[in-house]
Amino acid sequence: MALNDVKFCPECGSKNSSDKKFCGDCGASFEAAIKTAQPTQPTKTTEEKSSFSLGVVSLIASILGLSCFPLLGSFVAVITGFLTTDWKSDKFAVAGIIIGFISIAVLGGGLILLIAYLAMV
Repeated sequence: MALNDVKFCPECGSKNSSDKKFCGDCGASFEAAIKTAQPTQPTKTTEEKSSFSLGVVSLIASILGLSCFPLLGSFVAVITGFLTTDWKSDKFAVAGIIIGFISIAVLGGGLILLIAYLAMV
C-alpha cells in the first residue's frame, strides 16, 4: 500500500485503503470526516504511553540502583524494563535493563568478595 493509497481513520487512527468508505477497525464513516490534504497520523494509545512510562521508570530505577538503593533499585529496573509492552524497541527500558543487570552483577561480585574476605580473616 503506497502512502497515497492510505488514509487514517479520524476516530481510531488505524490505516485503511483510500477507496474504503468505512474504517475496517471501528466502522467510522470517512464521508463524515473533513477532507484534508495530509492524512492524520494516529495518536499514541494509553497502553503505549503507559509502556513509555515504565521504560522511564526502569531507567530512573537503574540509576538509583547504582547510587542510592543498590539492590532494590536494580531489581525494580530490570522488572519494570521487561514489563514494558515492547521493551526491545523502547530505548529507556533497554538502558534500564542493562544498567540494572550491571548493577546486580557488581553488587553480587562485591558481596562474594566481601564474604570471601570475611571467611579468610
